[in-house]
Amino acid sequence: MTTKSTLEISTNTEQLSNGQVTALNQALVQIKAILIEGLHHRFFDCVIRSEIGKNNRRELFVCSGKSHKFIIAADDLRG
Repeated sequence: MTTKSTLEISTNTEQLSNGQVTALNQALVQIKAILIEGLHHRFFDCVIRSEIGKNNRRELFVCSGKSHKFIIAADDLRG
């Protein structure tokens, strides 16, 4: 007997009190989408790296065919 399962990629992201979506949450949604798509295709390469940029900004790079850059606010890392 074969069973099928469908994985749904949630695009829901947490919003700040002013209605803005954090860059950290956007990055996590993007990483999840890359992971699910790669598993669906059975193989993939993905590189995730971070750097400290100007003014002590956290820069997150997600590269998987396409490159995505997210600037993560220090306040987003407190939880």
